[in-house]
Amino acid sequence: NSDDKQTPASSETESSLSPTSLMRMTSASRKVAEATEGFARNDPPSAKQQVTTLLENWIRVQNEAPGNEKVYAQFLQYLQQLGVGKAEEHTERFLRLSLLIVMDAATKAVSGGSNGTRAVQNYAVIDIYTKLLVLMFKHLNSGGTTDQVEARRLGMLNKILGVSTRTMMWDAEKTKKASIQWDQRPWYRLFLNLIIDVNKPDPAMENIKLGVLSVFGAAFHVSQPL
Repeated sequence: NSDDKQTPASSETESSLSPTSLMRMTSASRKVAEATEGFARNDPPSAKQQVTTLLENWIRVQNEAPGNEKVYAQFLQYLQQLGVGKAEEHTERFLRLSLLIVMDAATKAVSGGSNGTRAVQNYAVIDIYTKLLVLMFKHLNSGGTTDQVEARRLGMLNKILGVSTRTMMWDAEKTKKASIQWDQRPWYRLFLNLIIDVNKPDPAMENIKLGVLSVFGAAFHVSQPL
């Protein structure tokens, strides 16, 4: 029966994103990058060096006292004293600058790539940095009732993924303007680490599993088609 025959779908209808949607997202990415550039211009002159020192201290903590809950708590307390997790502006700045510093370090940490061999990236710094982000998600501003703690955790995850996505867009647009091929592999490693580590079985996180899924879904929706 001819009525039962299915008309082959065109490549355009098969795509999850129409050309118009792709154009809108590209424009959105550009606008996000411009806004992030505006935030960066307001950074204090010493901000990047301060964040670099914090990251160096965190790497030292991971090398000298991995898994030490007391040392972790002290490090988080120091971050809070600097306004991270308390003041919106300080939290955004710390995340944005630390992301850029870590991604720059990861991009430069390559081996091989000569005599026709493919360069291999070293993601150790991203892996260590991810542990800090997960620690912030679970324990920064963790006081109060169970409902309050869960709400703050989702809020912190939303902040971490939101700043990560915006900073990634800014990084992509910056390299595009410089006519350089954007390397998305370090960013992929970061998001992959976060998905795995945030979703590891933990009774304390059971009630917010759907909220966590929603936050990740929103971040990935915004970041396509980078």
